[in-house]
Amino acid sequence: MFTKNASNSASNEQTRQQNQELRLISLKDVVTRTALSKSTIYQLIKDGAFPKQVNNGSRRVAWVVHEIDSWLSERINARY
Repeated sequence: MFTKNASNSASNEQTRQQNQELRLISLKDVVTRTALSKSTIYQLIKDGAFPKQVNNGSRRVAWVVHEIDSWLSERINARY
C-alpha cells in the first residue's frame, strides 16, 4: 500500500512538472516578465538570442514559460 501511494505521489509530481514546462504565456506576459519591449523581443528572436514563440491559432502566439524563465536565469547568471 505504501509503495503504491509513493508511486502515485511521484507520478503526480512528474505530471505537475511537465505541465509547468508546457504552460504557455502571452506576449503581454513575456513583456512583463522580461521588462523588454515587444520590438526588442522580436529582434532578439530574429537574432536567435531569445526563445521562439509557438503559433497558438491563426493570429495568436505564445511562449513556453519554462523557456522564458530559463532565458532569464541565463541572463542573471551571466552577471557573475
